[in-house]
Amino acid sequence: MNWIALGAIAEIAGAVGSISIAAVAVYVGIRQWVDGKRISIEQRQLTEEIERKSEAAKQEQDRIIRAQSLDSYFDGISTLLLRDEDGIFTDTARSLTKGRTDAILKILKADEKRNLVALLYGSGLISSNGSGEPPMVALSGSDLSEVELNGTSLPHAGFGMANLRGASIKEADLDGVDLRGADLRGADLTEADLTGSDLSQANLQGVIAPESVLSGVDLSNTDLSAADLRGANLSGSDLSSTNLSGTNLHGADLRNAKLENANLSGANLRYANLGGAALQGAQLTNLISIEGADFTDVSALSDEAYEYLNSIASGSHPSTFRQTAQTLKYRAAPLGQHCPLGTRDVQYSRYLFCRIMEKTNS
Repeated sequence: MNWIALGAIAEIAGAVGSISIAAVAVYVGIRQWVDGKRISIEQRQLTEEIERKSEAAKQEQDRIIRAQSLDSYFDGISTLLLRDEDGIFTDTARSLTKGRTDAILKILKADEKRNLVALLYGSGLISSNGSGEPPMVALSGSDLSEVELNGTSLPHAGFGMANLRGASIKEADLDGVDLRGADLRGADLTEADLTGSDLSQANLQGVIAPESVLSGVDLSNTDLSAADLRGANLSGSDLSSTNLSGTNLHGADLRNAKLENANLSGANLRYANLGGAALQGAQLTNLISIEGADFTDVSALSDEAYEYLNSIASGSHPSTFRQTAQTLKYRAAPLGQHCPLGTRDVQYSRYLFCRIMEKTNS
């Protein structure tokens, strides 16, 4: 018998056994890791499912609470209206409806706020209807942030001092609406009609209002900095002492607008029509562009402003077809000046000659 061969075979068998044991250990370890991973995933999925169900239950509970709160709100408003004797809504009743309305708006979601506003307006409760009397339900100072009022018709409604920050009011009819002192920062007023509305002292910083109608609107002392007013109709509007710095007025209609003491530094006036606008004391510095702008018959433009605008003038207006540089040659005399005897559409070189002659003869 070859003991050496048997010893070699025994060693090989031992090595194979060791390898087998190691392989089994590795397999067991992998299985344990896989099982642990699967259990961890299942536990996470179970936790997420529990959380989803809990959140859904919470949302449903919140919805029920809001619905009950709305029912209570309308019951309270109805009671106040039914107690109204001889059609006279007292100041006390208005104060109560104001408090109830502000309380309910704080818990409603954006779409629910829209429905409430539409219902109140449809019932004639938030509009003065031109009577001069305050509305039965005042929304002045109310929280309407993020509300969606796209396409709604709310003429003569009262939103003075209201928080409409980030609201979406695209293509809405807001004719004659009271928005004095309202916070409209970042609101979207694209193609909205605000003809005859009062926006004095409102905060319109960063407002998005391309193609909007703001004709004849009181925008005095408002903050319209960095606003998007491309193609907006601002004809005849009062923009005196308004902050328009960095505002995009590309293609805007500013004919006969009051821009006294307005800050237009860094604004974009490309293709804007400023025919007949009053610019006394307006800051016209670092303008992005006045290419194609029409300055025909602007009044009270300072000598410094004229020289600056003339130095950057280029192009022609796409509607009036007037060259910007040519329109700057015609302007009304600055206020308080006698040259050229109060006439309008006087060539600027003649006006300067008249001023020189005045100084020479004085």
